[in-house]
Amino acid sequence: MKTSGRYTLSYHYFGQKDVRNHIDLFLEVPEKEKLIQIRINPKTIRNNKCTGTPGTAHRRIYMEFQGKISNNRGKVRILKRGKYRTGVWILQKELPIIIKIACQ
Repeated sequence: MKTSGRYTLSYHYFGQKDVRNHIDLFLEVPEKEKLIQIRINPKTIRNNKCTGTPGTAHRRIYMEFQGKISNNRGKVRILKRGKYRTGVWILQKELPIIIKIACQ
């Protein structure tokens, strides 16, 4: 099944050199109430490619949200927003998900 929608790439920051720092790729999927989250370790980014792991479903507010998260859960800063398109969308979490995002 092909799908497309909006994406937001956000930096989730807890503190300098904190091992919890990561990048969140939020994907909006048509007809789904919540966003799909893919968590990316910034240290895995090489030659514009990286690996990520599926996370928990998030509220749609994270497509636009920047700032402090309540209960000392860090800060979020949006790095990039845009649209994505997939050839085949696999919803099984144990399989790798490959998404290409063209930056212009």
